Amino acid sequence: MQKGRMRYSHSLPKRLKAIVILFFLLSCMSSCSYFGFGKKDRQDSPEELMNKGINEFRKGDYKEAVELFQKVKDRYPYSKLAVHAELKLADSLFKRKEFEEAAEAYTELSGCTREMRQFPM
Repeated sequence: MQKGRMRYSHSLPKRLKAIVILFFLLSCMSSCSYFGFGKKDRQDSPEELMNKGINEFRKGDYKEAVELFQKVKDRYPYSKLAVHAELKLADSLFKRKEFEEAAEAYTELSGCTREMRQFPM
């Protein structure tokens, strides 16, 4: 019987070590999100994207403005800002001298004239 007890008492520290290591690994994994690892990127709201796009447009960075207005259009197609984003996207393409793409964007807007009246040009 003493051998059995010895075997059990000898394996207890191994189990304890395994539990401690497992606990340590789990706590490290949960702290990764605390330090920003594995954290999802926060998506900007349509208002934030529009403001950034308008600022880039005013600075003359039409390439960045196109990307930002396109994001509004893609991510928030039912937003009240979607039509305004389409208009500013077309304007940005025109300023970049991408006339064919601008014409297509303006054509897409032709059916939305009633909604466009609420935005200053």
